[in-house]
Amino acid sequence: MSTPIPSAERNVYYHQYRWLFLLGTAFSFAVMLHQLIAGRTIILLILYIYLTAYTFALAFLTRIETSASGISYHNMGFYSIRTSWDNVAGVRNVPMRFFGETRCLVLHEPAAHGWTNLAIGLSASERGRTIPLPRYDSWARIQELENDIRRYTGHEVL
Repeated sequence: MSTPIPSAERNVYYHQYRWLFLLGTAFSFAVMLHQLIAGRTIILLILYIYLTAYTFALAFLTRIETSASGISYHNMGFYSIRTSWDNVAGVRNVPMRFFGETRCLVLHEPAAHGWTNLAIGLSASERGRTIPLPRYDSWARIQELENDIRRYTGHEVL
């Protein structure tokens, strides 16, 4: 197992709308408590527990980390990809079922840990080998992230 990267040497990129996910988490939690106190059906309670957990995971767990030693992608706690920069093949558009093509950082060899079956839309051969970098700037500070990729790999970011 590799040693943790000191925080001064790494950059962490979260979703651009992280604040909205946090707001959704608070709202869903409040509704869940109301449903519990009101004695509503268990189905509604389970739904709000799921929504609270989902928005929490989007806000706190989904992120990309870069450092001189490599890059890591954490997808809502289901799986993560951690690899050195030498394993990066480049940035290209990857076909995703239901979503069209999405710009992704593509690896030579899979480097995923966890449950990659939840990588919806990706073919089995692409799972564990792609880190999404959508053009619609879902990542906050996307320019800094793209600069890190250029600096460490030498690959041009589309």
